[in-house]
Amino acid sequence: MSRIMETYLNMTRNKLITLIVLLGSTLFLYQSSLLSVLHTNVTMLSFRNALIRHQIANAPALGLSNYSLYKKVPKSEADFYFARLQRAVVLEPSNPTARWRLARAALSVGDARTSAEMLVPLTESAKRDPLLYLDSLIAFSRNGQSDKVIALYEAAPFLNQIQVVSDVVSLAYLEQGRIGQAFVLRPGDLYANELFWNRARSTGDSTAAGAYSETLAFFPASSVRPEDERLLRFVGKAVQTLIDNGVWQRDLAQRVMAILVWQYPKAPEIEQALMDLSTRYPSEPTWYALLTELHHRQSNLPPHTNTGQDFTALSEELGIGADNFELGDNLVGSARLNRTQAAEKDQSWATWGDSDSTLALSFIGLDEGESESALRISTVWRRPVPDGTSPPYAEFQHGVTLDPNADFVLSFDYKTDGMQEGSALVALMEYTAQPRLIFTHTALPDTAGEWRRWVVVGKSFREPIPLTLILRNWGVGTVWFDNVQLQKIQLK
Repeated sequence: MSRIMETYLNMTRNKLITLIVLLGSTLFLYQSSLLSVLHTNVTMLSFRNALIRHQIANAPALGLSNYSLYKKVPKSEADFYFARLQRAVVLEPSNPTARWRLARAALSVGDARTSAEMLVPLTESAKRDPLLYLDSLIAFSRNGQSDKVIALYEAAPFLNQIQVVSDVVSLAYLEQGRIGQAFVLRPGDLYANELFWNRARSTGDSTAAGAYSETLAFFPASSVRPEDERLLRFVGKAVQTLIDNGVWQRDLAQRVMAILVWQYPKAPEIEQALMDLSTRYPSEPTWYALLTELHHRQSNLPPHTNTGQDFTALSEELGIGADNFELGDNLVGSARLNRTQAAEKDQSWATWGDSDSTLALSFIGLDEGESESALRISTVWRRPVPDGTSPPYAEFQHGVTLDPNADFVLSFDYKTDGMQEGSALVALMEYTAQPRLIFTHTALPDTAGEWRRWVVVGKSFREPIPLTLILRNWGVGTVWFDNVQLQKIQLK
């Protein structure tokens, strides 16, 4: 019996040794793959945290970002992660996961060459994977390989409803002079529409010329707010040609360029366009002024300083000595924007009328080139409306509730520029009551580009009713609001 047991134990021991040897051999044979996976997964967790941190810290006020991954992490901070991901690819060059993750890391630090090199072998997979497809288009485009962008898109023409895809592919077509294909992807593109308008006019096709002219007069936001800022080079060319051909009046061209200076102050394409316009029209000071503004915004030195509350003027308005009253907390929250919730649900500003519309085109958001809290509404164009019909508008809204039977002061700085066909407006009111409860509802005078302080004093209602504070642009042009304060007046 003991011999049988001994034989069994020896067999078991031999099997265990064999298993250990096989496992060791497997680890030896696949150590590169396992180390590659370890390098890749651990590093990407750390790299993801860095990317999220910089995404939050550098989020633009208007959400006017380029592709969300490109150039979002400083190269100096990413060197450690980048080196480990490169090591993972060296350990296992054929691992598609390691290549893709290195490609994404390269994109995030602006290294398009490395990203494109990593993604070329994955082109077939990119035709089936939307995210890999998007990364590949961006990498090839940023690496100057418009031929590869077009080849991938034409082999798998999907996701073109996403603006970043339509912009990148359209840019590739424009760079190769294939205007028709670019127009299909960006039917509102100013450059393509101007070329087709000119061609239709020269051939006597008045119907087509009229259609292109309509688009050039009432263009969509995407035509001047591309996801890929490199398209701004063609926007700049189009603006000058539209002026030369009399399609655009100077004021419309100036409004468009002012929007671009606000939204893309660091884009070299905008600086070049303004330099070209200044050279083309040397007697027109607006282009020099916009170029100066662009340089000022690049220097990050805000020109406007909040004036604060003028207690002397307020005491004169109230007929009370400045030492006999004090002001309560400001009921208007910070200049944060909230585009998803009703204004009264959060201490932030909600917006209205800042998206594409068939009736008007407005851009609305923070303008940190003016100050950290400046609210800006720029309406570029507005279609005529029938008599008796209220024209479209864009506005900021903020919900507040006033203590009953109390005195309040509403004040803010504001300025207007290039206003036409309407005015700026301020209102503090309750919409649903009949009759409506109105603290103020006032059209604001044009200031011709100068900051002014506006103050109104009034009494709240008998009950604590939720009200809406409205700062509106009811015209064509630009209005800014800053240092908005709504405070209770308390006698000492």
